[in-house]
Amino acid sequence: MRIAIDGRWFTKSSGGIVTYLTNLVKYLSRSDRENSYFILVSDNKSYDFFSDMLSKNSNFNVQKINSTPYSPTEHIVIPEVLNTIKVDILHSPHFMIPLIKTNTATIITIHDLMPFIFREFLPPSKMKNFFPVYSTVINRTARFADHIITVSKHSAKDIIRILGVTRDKITIIYSAADEGFRPLGKIKPTEVLNRYGIKRPFLLFVGRQEYNKNIPGIVEAFITVRNKGYNVQLVMVTEPGKFLKEVEPILKDEGLLDDVIITGKVSQEDLYDIYASAHTLLIPSFYEGFGLPAIEAMACRVPVIVSDRSSLPEVVGDAGLYVNPDREDKIAEAIIQLLTNEKMKDRYAERGYQRSKMFSWYKTVSDTVKVYEKVVAERARKNQ
Repeated sequence: MRIAIDGRWFTKSSGGIVTYLTNLVKYLSRSDRENSYFILVSDNKSYDFFSDMLSKNSNFNVQKINSTPYSPTEHIVIPEVLNTIKVDILHSPHFMIPLIKTNTATIITIHDLMPFIFREFLPPSKMKNFFPVYSTVINRTARFADHIITVSKHSAKDIIRILGVTRDKITIIYSAADEGFRPLGKIKPTEVLNRYGIKRPFLLFVGRQEYNKNIPGIVEAFITVRNKGYNVQLVMVTEPGKFLKEVEPILKDEGLLDDVIITGKVSQEDLYDIYASAHTLLIPSFYEGFGLPAIEAMACRVPVIVSDRSSLPEVVGDAGLYVNPDREDKIAEAIIQLLTNEKMKDRYAERGYQRSKMFSWYKTVSDTVKVYEKVVAERARKNQ
């Protein structure tokens, strides 16, 4: 097969989509020597990144095209490129694809439908300008695509319920932590921790500042824990943003502002070390399409406190300490349990570590290639 992957999202998106795209290409390049791949990019940074990653893979090509995501030109330029390189499949790691019929089958990955789930929390400007366009486009692409990959049963149910897609058009393929996430070795990465001002045992949050992440609830729980005498820090691997600004005055009043560390963007190597050094990961989200930070922490043998909602029970299973995300006191209670009960902490850490082995990027890409094969075969039958 000849497969194009839309790599333009590497610099035009963030968070889970970039992680998914990067690992999809990386692990396909390690495991698939038979099919030919074309990674479509639109800027020099993406071109250099993927060219370096794939320099030893003769069946992978990086192709720069003159069209950025969300631009009107992509509906013209990409079909022209696909016809020129004669590929069987275009796979987009996001929901955007050209809405023009070609000889190329199309697959999209929909990670979640959060704007639909939390529509009432969108700012008025986004509700007016963003949501109508988003809603129209994702409904059209979901109908137009030959197949949809999603990352959990929970997300699949949302796609069926909200977008009206039939179940047979969806394949659930779990994501995974990449191989860099592993338990802490004998040597503690002191230099890395010192660089970020991490001096004491710390609670960890990793993610973007969005409503579903429950950042105010995390901070309120942290304040409760500190006020009860537990001398821990809160490390948040995120960019400065709205939700932290809202709780900053509270932290200042409590004298705890310096104990909440906002790292900003970190390198992948630093991220591995921060995860592995954490006491506990906090992910008491109101909604997750998958919940990748939970798997990443579990792979580092770090216990996780997770909400009892959306995809998290499906992904974490019996390896997490569950909380009601609406109850900051229950989040604090769970944190204190793990801070004071070493046996309990070790039990959840070991459960998580064992469960993380169920998720593998090699399995993810193997299952993805099976979808490619299925879609190409179905397209061939239709064209007979």
